[in-house]
Parts: sequence; structure tokens; C-alpha cells
Amino acid sequence: MIHMFVYGIFKGADKRYSYLFQDCKFLGPATAPGFVLLDHVGPAAMVPGEIFSSVGADNTIAKGEVIEVPDARVDEVLGSLDRIESNGRAYIRAKINVHLDAGRQIEAYAYLWIEHYSAEEVIADGSWFHPGFGGRI
Repeated sequence: MIHMFVYGIFKGADKRYSYLFQDCKFLGPATAPGFVLLDHVGPAAMVPGEIFSSVGADNTIAKGEVIEVPDARVDEVLGSLDRIESNGRAYIRAKINVHLDAGRQIEAYAYLWIEHYSAEEVIADGSWFHPGFGGRI
């Protein structure tokens, strides 16, 4: 079993990708301290927050959800997400620490943006929304 921290189009509000997480368990809303979300050309992107310390960005928390993927689906789910997220070209999959709103801390996989971005793209409240891509929960 693994945990996935999702923060953009894979959150529950976007039904286009709900098939990916069939037979998976929704653990609830969570935050990823030390990371920021970017509104980058529509889809969300997440990067380490310390990158922006030199420009005065002090909101280093990304908001999302955690999904528990059972062993029987790990390879299928990760393979699909790697293809969708262009793993290694636009995003990389990394293990990060997240805090479930229910109080538990866990390790989860997340996709981190590795292409160009700027401080102007930081989402101040840490919660991504783009009307063309599903929306905020």
C-alpha cells in the first residue's frame, strides 16, 4: 500500500480522473508543509517552498488530499499517473511528508514540477483552482 498526495486535477472534484482511484481509500484533506502550489498555465504545480524565500514568499504550505492505494493497484496507478504527469519531463514523483487534517502525519508520493516557474505563480492560500480544470474543493 502507498499514499498519494493529490492537489490539482486529481482531487475529488474532478471526475475525469476518478477512475484512477477506484478501489482506493480516500483518507481526507491534507497539507504538505514546506511546499507551495503554483497556478502554472492552468494545471496545478507544486514545488519546494524554500525556492521562494529570497522573494519574500512565506506561505509554504500546499493543500490537497490523500488517497491510499492498495498493493494490488500500486503499479497500475503509478504507471497511469507517471504517464499523465510526464514523470521526468514536467514533473517528478517524490515521497514527501504530509499532515492529514484528521491529525496524522504520513509519507505520501506527490508530483513536483521541474520546469520553469516564477514567484508570481505562487497560490497565496495554498489551494489550487482553475475553472477549466475542475476547481477547488
